[in-house]
Amino acid sequence: MPAVRGTRAVRSKPSIVAEHLVNYGSISEGTATIEYGRFRLADAIYKLRRSHRHLLPKGKDIVTETRKDANGQPYGVYKLVEAR
Repeated sequence: MPAVRGTRAVRSKPSIVAEHLVNYGSISEGTATIEYGRFRLADAIYKLRRSHRHLLPKGKDIVTETRKDANGQPYGVYKLVEAR
C-alpha cells in the first residue's frame, strides 16, 4: 500500500516507472520529466532491476537502448522486453 501524506497517496518512483513501462513499453528521461516532473529516472530503473523486480511483470526485463538527440548527445531509452 502506498504511503499516505494528508489525503493524497504518494507512489514511489519505481512504481510510477514500472506502470509507465507496462502501459507504453519504454521511457526516456525527457518523457519522465514531461509526464511526471523531474526525478532521477536512472535510479528508478536501477531499483526496478535490483530490489523492486516485483513491480515488473514476470518474464520481463528492462534493457537500455542508446540514442542520440538533435545535437548528437547520447541518451538512454529504457524498454520493457521479454526476459532471455
